[in-house]
Amino acid sequence: GGGGGGGGGVRTFPSESFPGFSIPLPAPAPPRRPNASVQRGRRSAAHQGGASNLQAYASPEDMWAAEAGNGWYEKGVEYWASAPATVDGVLGGYGRVAGTDALGSLAFAGRALKHLLGGGGTGGRVDGDRSRGRLAAADCGAGMGRVTRDVLSKLFDEVTLVEPVGKLLQQARVELAPLAGGEGAKEFRFEERGLETFRPAAASLDVVWIQWCIGHLTDADMVSFLGRCEKALRPGGRIVVKENNCREGFVVDKEDSSVTRSDSYFRELFKHSGLELFHCEVQGGLPKELFAVRMYALGRPSEGTPGAGVKRKHPGGPGLLD
Repeated sequence: GGGGGGGGGVRTFPSESFPGFSIPLPAPAPPRRPNASVQRGRRSAAHQGGASNLQAYASPEDMWAAEAGNGWYEKGVEYWASAPATVDGVLGGYGRVAGTDALGSLAFAGRALKHLLGGGGTGGRVDGDRSRGRLAAADCGAGMGRVTRDVLSKLFDEVTLVEPVGKLLQQARVELAPLAGGEGAKEFRFEERGLETFRPAAASLDVVWIQWCIGHLTDADMVSFLGRCEKALRPGGRIVVKENNCREGFVVDKEDSSVTRSDSYFRELFKHSGLELFHCEVQGGLPKELFAVRMYALGRPSEGTPGAGVKRKHPGGPGLLD
């Protein structure tokens, strides 16, 4: 795969699929073997020292031409169906980062979604715009419900969990059952499907939260998926993408059928989806051997201030970027 580390100059690749689309790619370099002691996965922040294959690609189009028609989605579902339905299982052996991840997400939501949640700088629901009624979110690539349990259930009244692996979704029902009864109960819905087939109803969601799973989508399917999510947003709604970033270009993981994209690669795809990037932060406090993890808040161009994030750093916490 291209670009886990890499030196040399940087090339740009114009895509025929998306006219005007170009991403920085690292200059060609011999591929490096991965560190076998580090688990890779869609819901884990995977090791940055290379890809799980030894094949280099000249461009994203070359990579997708080789991979997309080769049972790409089916292989990804098979991989995760074989993983344990536990926090450690869905985090690729890095279950110890779950608390740090959740705190970073809550802090990000407190800033990037403040207009929806009403306030609270470190997460937690504060009734702000009561005219919105019950706040609704979708948890895309929900796995065994960890993100909904630890983050979204604290912020939203209704959550739809979207996950293609049946046994993980069944575990999510177990994890969330204590939150679904009694006073102040949350409402959960469960959809067993991949993101490439998820079609939420128009104007049905305040936030679509997509974490450690969008790397399973091809570029074309990602742009289409984000377009469907945009139509599902209520006024002022946001799409949050929390995902691994390699330094340049992309890194392919053939074992679980995923691609780790660079920050610039993501931003180009966001532009082609017609969405505006309003807020971006880097998750802090993760082990140094893992990929960087960024959180992006996207929305309709007319419903926010572009580049709302300001540059500053928090020791052990998220760093805000333009």
